Amino acid sequence: MTNKKAQDPNLYCDFQKDTSHLTDDCISLRQEIEKALKSGKLSHLVKNVRKETRQIQRNDDGNQKKVRRLETHMVNRPIYSARNKGKRPFEPTWQEQQVIFPVVRGGPRATCPVVITGIIGHYKTEYIFTDPGSTADIIYEQCFNHFDEEDKARLELVDYRLSGFCNEVVFPLGQISFPVMLSDGKHSRTTTVNFMVMPVKSRHDILIGRETQGELNMVTSTPHSAIGFPTETGVAIIYAKKEVMSAEDVRPTKAAKIQRPNQKSGF
Repeated sequence: MTNKKAQDPNLYCDFQKDTSHLTDDCISLRQEIEKALKSGKLSHLVKNVRKETRQIQRNDDGNQKKVRRLETHMVNRPIYSARNKGKRPFEPTWQEQQVIFPVVRGGPRATCPVVITGIIGHYKTEYIFTDPGSTADIIYEQCFNHFDEEDKARLELVDYRLSGFCNEVVFPLGQISFPVMLSDGKHSRTTTVNFMVMPVKSRHDILIGRETQGELNMVTSTPHSAIGFPTETGVAIIYAKKEVMSAEDVRPTKAAKIQRPNQKSGF
């Protein structure tokens, strides 16, 4: 092809076979590509390009790790459930406080179950067993029997059963909700817990499972024989008492009633 007058021979377009411009600057080629994309003729090429965006990172030891692209989905009205497996999209910053247990001389080496004091509704008990292995929060029958009649009347029947470590099956008497307040004397947290009332005997009054422990951002340390959790005023550290481990006869006593939401003060 003969070069036209005033055209640079170094500028060559493979698409138009001309020396007036470079291929990358060809407007006609760009228009043809846009038409092909809209018509779907290049969909197979686009699919291959998306696959190539999945990068492979190599660690120093030669292991391969896939890097996945994360997508963000918007919702109109976010819904938060206290029982949604600990998913809290709008946690306040104070819940991010790190729980650090104090140094124990000689090193922590306790092995007893972590049993603490707390207030359930308006009942105070020193027999709250924190059990990270339990999915359920439990009130044992001997504790439930000491509740006021008005509280017992709130028990709701359930139509399912619970199983233990040895696959033994127990049918709950029902379920009941109470606010639970835990405090180390300086910092405190309160959350509403849905308990299963179990017709079995136990040396404990209450069992707090991992659902509520997660709700409170609780860290349990058996070697320290203590629990810790963040509060709005700082991190609370509650220690178990040795005398609590062996006492079995004292039942829960009444404490000041905790005001429930949408409840009149005269209740």
